[in-house]
Amino acid sequence: MSLKWSSIACTGRNGRGIAVDPRDQSVVVVGDGTGANADDNIRLCKHSSNGALLWGKDIDSDAGSDFGYGVAITPAGTIIAVGIIAAPGGSDAWVAAFAP
Repeated sequence: MSLKWSSIACTGRNGRGIAVDPRDQSVVVVGDGTGANADDNIRLCKHSSNGALLWGKDIDSDAGSDFGYGVAITPAGTIIAVGIIAAPGGSDAWVAAFAP
């Protein structure tokens, strides 16, 4: 087996979930990394089918540490991500949909 591609371009500390877009074979990764305020932020990145970073997005509650755990892509290309986001007094389940 030979390596097709590898990337460290998606800044963050952990990658926990991955999905492949059936339309173009691009790859979306969700995880977390340290944000500007030293709390963890959810990190969502998309790579092309050859590994080039297309975009990266930090999701930050500004209330504490946030963690991304799973990601899926609908046949139309909508990205659905899930995780835990900090809230006053604890944390809440988080889900978001991002248009292609």
